Amino acid sequence: MLLHSIESPLAYVNDIKYKKYGMNTSKEIVAAVSAFLFIAAASFVSNSITLKVYAEENSNSTVVIKQQGSYVDSLGRLNIVGVVYNEGNKPVSVKVGLNVMNDIGNSHASSNMILTNDTYARIIYPSTSVPFKFVLESGQQPSGKSFIESITEVDATYYDVLHLNYTNMAIGTDKALFGNVKNVAPFAVHNVSVYASVHNDNGYQIDSVKSNVIPTINSGEEVKFMVMPDSSVKPDVYFYSCAGVELDPPISTINTGDGGFIAYDLRGLVKISKLAYENSNDSIVFSVDHYNPAGGNITLKIPQMVDNHKINVLIDGKLYEKAKINMDGKTMSIDIVIPPEEHSIQIKGITKSI
Repeated sequence: MLLHSIESPLAYVNDIKYKKYGMNTSKEIVAAVSAFLFIAAASFVSNSITLKVYAEENSNSTVVIKQQGSYVDSLGRLNIVGVVYNEGNKPVSVKVGLNVMNDIGNSHASSNMILTNDTYARIIYPSTSVPFKFVLESGQQPSGKSFIESITEVDATYYDVLHLNYTNMAIGTDKALFGNVKNVAPFAVHNVSVYASVHNDNGYQIDSVKSNVIPTINSGEEVKFMVMPDSSVKPDVYFYSCAGVELDPPISTINTGDGGFIAYDLRGLVKISKLAYENSNDSIVFSVDHYNPAGGNITLKIPQMVDNHKINVLIDGKLYEKAKINMDGKTMSIDIVIPPEEHSIQIKGITKSI
């Protein structure tokens, strides 16, 4: 098994984008919500809505920053770190903002800037949290705490395909986070990284870290990883939290086990796990948990193999007769209403009509 360690401090910090906020303007930011912006999204994301939220003050938001900390790194730069929590029931993409004072040469003048940065995962799923980090350059000083600059709701299906196995206590003289990540999906996953927040023995966050990218983890493969904090905070590191994985959207094919594969498209605001094709009964099976506490819809699209292709849909082993099935001669679309909580789904008759 390969061992993947963290990137250098210069390599793993997210890109920082600058917005002009005006020369010597007020530091006060008024909470505001922008007009809804609908954009066409790529691959696993369909419609999305962007909400502009300048708010530590926005107590009604379900996307919040609960932890923040700072330190001066080994290169003498001030680092601002924190964690964004999604307490809602929809996946979101978040940009974090930070007001800074930017010195202008030797003129004793300064400008106010808003830095924006992404979290360590592109999507924050419901009931999860993701770290972030700002790295300030010489002459920059923060003015207030980090805040949620924008929230984009995304129609993204979460595939529970990577399982982390680790102890959250810092290990060895490097105070590192060690563990294994295993691919339990019936397909390979690509560009995987592991992230976490770093804490001292009082529980305060003192760093945000992200591993090197693991190019590919094949189905059933288990890979070791190691994540290390900045050397300047190493003496104070005690434990890690909020560990998670970032990866490219999965390729929508399922290995049939005989050298073939089945193309599919599965959409819904749901968590999918235990996805597989069972050759013995020509079925796609998976577990599903809808993010809406009241349940909701999912749609599965598969190739239509024959005219009048017939399938059976089972929920928790019982025939589900309310599925809405549409065929156009090439594709079969199956709409299923998922009850609250987690359920087992079986679609029988994938390659051959029932």
